[in-house]
Amino acid sequence: MNNKIFYTIITIFIFMVLLMHDAFAERAGSRASFTRTGWVGGEYVAMGMVGSVLANDVFSIYWNPAGLNELQRKKKLSQDDVLERAREGRLGSIRERDLLDFSEDKSDALFWDIGLSGSMLSEGRNAAFAGTAFGLFNGVFGAGIYYFGTEDIYLFNEAGIPQGTTNYISSVTYVSYAWSANVTDIGITAKGLYEKIDDTSYVGGGFDLGVKIAVLPFLTIGFTAIDIGVGLLPLNTEHNVKQTYDLAYPSLNFGAAFTADSGLVLAANITKRLEQTGYIYSGGIKYPLARNMNVFLGMSAASFSSGVSFSLGTLNIAYGMNFDNINNDVNNTVSVSLLF
Repeated sequence: MNNKIFYTIITIFIFMVLLMHDAFAERAGSRASFTRTGWVGGEYVAMGMVGSVLANDVFSIYWNPAGLNELQRKKKLSQDDVLERAREGRLGSIRERDLLDFSEDKSDALFWDIGLSGSMLSEGRNAAFAGTAFGLFNGVFGAGIYYFGTEDIYLFNEAGIPQGTTNYISSVTYVSYAWSANVTDIGITAKGLYEKIDDTSYVGGGFDLGVKIAVLPFLTIGFTAIDIGVGLLPLNTEHNVKQTYDLAYPSLNFGAAFTADSGLVLAANITKRLEQTGYIYSGGIKYPLARNMNVFLGMSAASFSSGVSFSLGTLNIAYGMNFDNINNDVNNTVSVSLLF
């Protein structure tokens, strides 16, 4: 089948699913919702949680595995980088393979990207992510782990009398692979889940699928289907816990990003959680304030966000904050990534 026809069919299918939201609106929440809290990468938090279309580093493992494949292109110098280094007289920093890349569509598989992200959230919640990615065969392999937890949750009996506190912890382990098909990057993730509520533990697994398409040199669109086949099975047999695999609802994302020659980026994303009515709308702006500094503004589900990032070579440090929808408190996220 022609690639253009194939991707057109996929696009139409996704839009049809998005339009059929009423058929899936059976309950307010979804089991294993901790997988989609979104607190990964300061830049993506600051831009309103639009990582499904923007993520192009190790944090793509969480947002959209297709974005991992962009690491192969980021490792190479752009034509503008080569020209600037030549004008500055830094000819020794220009590699022969950088010049060959202009005439050969060949990826540099010798790279390694690592990233760490941590969030301090309102209501005693915390989130963290650690991941790594490197070239493998004709694509990019990635692995990571995400943690989300809450301390000191108050317990009450049926009469409303406090019965002490408990902790909630959850984690997701990711194994991802991304590759390219012409102007399209494709990624798939297998993931394992763990959750502990009070004295009861659960385990499960599932998949994520992602696509990013360079429609035009300045326009990229991205699709993700998150939590395909995801569910949780209790490990405990006591407390009358039902021993069944509790299947979760998937979540779909569609995003688009416009990049100007100046480095200005405008991005928007629509999220459809199939267990809920309505959509979640997000958008953000990235503005290059200086050569090694970017500032961000964003909005997601009526929550304002902003942030800043600094780069030194291939080291990137980003900070993002947003106002919590629950109590209008401030959530803070800091991330660091380094590409070797």
